Amino acid sequence: MYSITDDIGESLTSKYILSLITEEDIFKLVFKEIPISFVTSPFREDKNPGCFFQRDLQGRLRFVDFGDSRIIKGKKMSFLDCFDAVQIYYNLFDFYRTLEFIYDKCIKGKELVENQREELKTLITRDKKRILIQPRNFIQQDEVFWTKFKISKKNLTEDMVIPVSKVRILSSRKETSNIDCYFITYAYTEFEKEHKKIYFPYGSTRFISTCTQNDIGSVKHVLHEKDYLLITKSYKDCRILRNLSVNSVWFQNEGMIPEDKILISLINSFSKIFIFFDNDKAGINASNHLKQKILSLSKIEVIQIFLPSLDGIKDSGEAIEKLGVDYLIKFLINSDVIRY
Repeated sequence: MYSITDDIGESLTSKYILSLITEEDIFKLVFKEIPISFVTSPFREDKNPGCFFQRDLQGRLRFVDFGDSRIIKGKKMSFLDCFDAVQIYYNLFDFYRTLEFIYDKCIKGKELVENQREELKTLITRDKKRILIQPRNFIQQDEVFWTKFKISKKNLTEDMVIPVSKVRILSSRKETSNIDCYFITYAYTEFEKEHKKIYFPYGSTRFISTCTQNDIGSVKHVLHEKDYLLITKSYKDCRILRNLSVNSVWFQNEGMIPEDKILISLINSFSKIFIFFDNDKAGINASNHLKQKILSLSKIEVIQIFLPSLDGIKDSGEAIEKLGVDYLIKFLINSDVIRY
């Protein structure tokens, strides 16, 4: 029998597996796709769709089947995580054999990088007219998710980040797509022309957007009395930095640079621009491109900063979640962004 330890020693853990693939990828060994609506159970005779997927309070994806009260291999069938689902579905002997099976089926022989899930692209709805949302109240799962990044309900409300239960996409071809949001989902709504960006923290597609490269996030909160501006690549990173009193904005992603006249109007009142993108290849390339663009338009000093890749993190969100706020503050002080 193939042994995983032949390849990676004793490092085979659920945490290691999830650094390479998502929980959705693992569940797809049992389900072809993760549905957003109700589904029948593959673990029993079930003709009436009544099961569903949801996140627990720790953010883990679960298959929920209130119609199955059995306990198999010590697992409650009513509330299975992805590893338990694979173990039971394929009748694997123990948890370690389950990890071997998942590695063999999903990872072995493939060129993957850690946190590959973060590289999923935004679906830009260029052929869509509008995105409509059905707001919902904040719930405990929202607090669990955002507290990891020291972002409060007050912050979200101030930034016009709205939790949503349904999303409707109206097409220019008079087609309509409806999405029921069974997992926590948010709409970024601070932009003009009714542009919106929908954020699915746990989705295989992370974003759906009608925003363009000229929709600059947090631009209404820019402090022009400061001598610098920091540009980052996501709402989450920007809000973290703003909570540390860093004068910052965010672009729709690292590759979406505003048109020249928009970019000039953004930077022309500052003497120094910091670019703070991810420290992976894509982030570094995008940072270099943005720097050259700014230098072609202005004589403003441009400074690129990146978190140390040796620390195993690539952005502000990961820094504050994994290493704490003090780590990020120290980095910003050493980068001369924060001055005491």
